[in-house]
Amino acid sequence: MKLRIAIQQKGRLKLDSWQLLASWGLRFTPEERTLISPCLNANVEVVTLRQSDIPRYVERGIVDFGIVGINVLCEQLRPVQTVQ
Repeated sequence: MKLRIAIQQKGRLKLDSWQLLASWGLRFTPEERTLISPCLNANVEVVTLRQSDIPRYVERGIVDFGIVGINVLCEQLRPVQTVQ
């Protein structure tokens, strides 16, 4: 089973998210028009979504975790666990 990570399709955190994943040693070949990017060296996939959709995907278990700004979580009040 693959670990699925949601990141922003566009926006401030997009580049920082890719850099964070790279700092963990994960390698991807991200493409602008791809919704799902498989990891080249681990059993991981990155799903790129609109930032407002990320908490809902986490809440429903579609992705295992997501990277999103705290402002999005505060606006939506979804029952998800946060890590800072």
